[in-house]
Formats: sequence, structure tokens, C-alpha cells
Amino acid sequence: ALGQLYGENNMYLEGIQEFQAALRLQPGYRTARLALINTYNTIRDYTSALKESEPLVKAVSNDVDLPFGLK
Repeated sequence: ALGQLYGENNMYLEGIQEFQAALRLQPGYRTARLALINTYNTIRDYTSALKESEPLVKAVSNDVDLPFGLK
């Protein structure tokens, strides 16, 4: 939630830090990982977005909803 607020206020680096903190506490937290990927895409850090996408894709490779979460 805090990471999202930072993003809404164009404070992307702070948002990234919050999403990373959430993922350190709960690595399987899909919503935080998707938000982190979207934030990286927003700031055009595609290398980091791809890096964060790989474990998600591996974990949910059979999940038909995955493409819809990666906006």
C-alpha cells in the first residue's frame, strides 16, 4: 500500500524500496512483485523488471491470469 502511494506521487524509487521490503518479508507476495515490476517498467528499468519477472513466471507458469497482471 505504501509503495503504491509513492508511485501515485511519482516517488518511484521510494516505492521500489517498499515493494522490495515487502518481498523480503514475504517472497511469494504476488501483488507486491507485480507492482515492483510495473514500477520498474514505469521508470524504464527494463532489466530490473525482467529480473523480477523471472521468478514470478517460473512460479505461475500455468496461471492464465499472469499476462493480465503485467500491464
